[in-house]
Amino acid sequence: MANQYDVLGKAPGLEELNKLSPNNVHLTIRGLNAGYGKMEILHNFDLTVSKAQSLCLIGPNGAGKSTILHSIYGFTNIFGGKIELEGNEITKLTPAQKLNKIVQKKNKDGTAKPWHELGKGANMFGGPVQRRPYP
Repeated sequence: MANQYDVLGKAPGLEELNKLSPNNVHLTIRGLNAGYGKMEILHNFDLTVSKAQSLCLIGPNGAGKSTILHSIYGFTNIFGGKIELEGNEITKLTPAQKLNKIVQKKNKDGTAKPWHELGKGANMFGGPVQRRPYP
């Protein structure tokens, strides 16, 4: 084996990723380079997630799983690339601005309801959190 990562095989390309979420795209990340301070952790990262699609980030410690999420929420330095939520670019928004876009609900009259009025039970993608009783 040439190196320890050969066992993982080739990473899926953009075309393969798009086949996993062909329509109703909710989140798109293209060519993301991000990290903390001057240290770049993510290099040219791509991801597409459709509405109602489940996603699991798996990898060893230090692989960048948390950095992906922190980049979506606005807690990292973005060195390149873009992040879109339902076709709207959110890459350069502050964490507070992203929260307002991600967790915004509509009132009956169509006006936006501020995130702080949602109360408990709202997750980052705007849906209620279902709590299961412990057995």
